[in-house]
Amino acid sequence: MGEACVVRCAGAILGITLAVGVVASTASAGTVITWDPAGSPALGGAASASTADTIDATHYLYDIAPIANPSPVTHAVIFLEPITGFTLDGVPVATPGLNGPLGAAGSYGLYLTMQTLTASIGPPNTYQYLSGHVALMLDPGNNDGAASSTPSGLTFANPAATADDITLATGSLVSGHDTLNPAPGIRSIGDFVQTFQPAADEGAFFVTPVSPHDLINVVPTTPPSTTQFFPDPGGDRTLQASVLNGGSTVIDFTVRSCCSAAASQASLPCAAGRGTVDRVSTCVPRAAVALPSDGLTQGDAPMRNEGAMNRPAP
Repeated sequence: MGEACVVRCAGAILGITLAVGVVASTASAGTVITWDPAGSPALGGAASASTADTIDATHYLYDIAPIANPSPVTHAVIFLEPITGFTLDGVPVATPGLNGPLGAAGSYGLYLTMQTLTASIGPPNTYQYLSGHVALMLDPGNNDGAASSTPSGLTFANPAATADDITLATGSLVSGHDTLNPAPGIRSIGDFVQTFQPAADEGAFFVTPVSPHDLINVVPTTPPSTTQFFPDPGGDRTLQASVLNGGSTVIDFTVRSCCSAAASQASLPCAAGRGTVDRVSTCVPRAAVALPSDGLTQGDAPMRNEGAMNRPAP
């Protein structure tokens, strides 16, 4: 099986547009993407168009891990990324209705859920991400409330309100890695590249068609103070729960290309003449590894996760 490689192209517009009542022209991979919150049947009403190149979110994480690292047991790491806003060239962009008053007409929330199947392989790399998936979710009415990670799992303040949340798009892991202790005050920075395709019945949300080659890039940053460790809620003394609240996440889009390991080190032309490569992720063989079932909490059968006491959180 071949290698998967992701490139970010200099000189290309790799961003998104939030718009209601505005129809954008068809765009190919790597151009501006138009999102229309009113395109989802759950949201009516109008808002002004907003153009952005970056999505900002808050970072929450939960896993249950063996204290030993390395360990032969793979584990699930669950991420929750509530979207807080959008920026263009570093300047905040107005997005009417996003995170508006609970239950108010036109209010909505957006969040990403991610789950990765992870192996603790010890230093220097510490973690290997075997597979994973991502979902972009819509919270009509912004009813879910504040997110949190607890010793028993990820949740919202009003968990029952998630019953009417809508899956807008999904994808699967292409590559992922962590940089541990990259600078003072930063425990880890993750970088997760995943495919991104609209749900079959939510195409109207994405006014500009999404190419099969589009990818979403999720980069969570974890300060040391955001992570706590607790005994396994199931009572297994060889395990511990990692609870992370309040990191920050930056999300944008990339363009997929195939390359060899040698070519990834060079400055290569991007597909369709969209500039040159200025960032290349690690090319890794794709493997079919099954993930545990979906969900924000891990339920009665805890997912077996791996790590070490006071280890850097993924």
